[in-house]
Amino acid sequence: MGGELREPPLKTYIMERTGNVMWKLWREHNKYIQGELVSKHSSEAAALKKAATEIEYKFKVKEEDENEYVIWLEDEDKLPIGIITKKKGAKRLRQSKKKK
Repeated sequence: MGGELREPPLKTYIMERTGNVMWKLWREHNKYIQGELVSKHSSEAAALKKAATEIEYKFKVKEEDENEYVIWLEDEDKLPIGIITKKKGAKRLRQSKKKK
């Protein structure tokens, strides 16, 4: 009983294994914007809510490219003080049945 290993909850295990489904909140540290990992979240809204309490940003700017989503968190002088990132996963291609 005392020495048994427990399985992690399925949702947590899947999120850790895939790595692509997490919104990561980073705080500026030693002049690096992506310096200190504050938290990981499964939704953008949860990451923004945590950023509002931890970093206290005034402005946010959302960018997107082919590999990841980035939300820049800025202070009142529009200087970046944090960042929220999420890597994009591979897109599924739907294969249709060929009609004869």
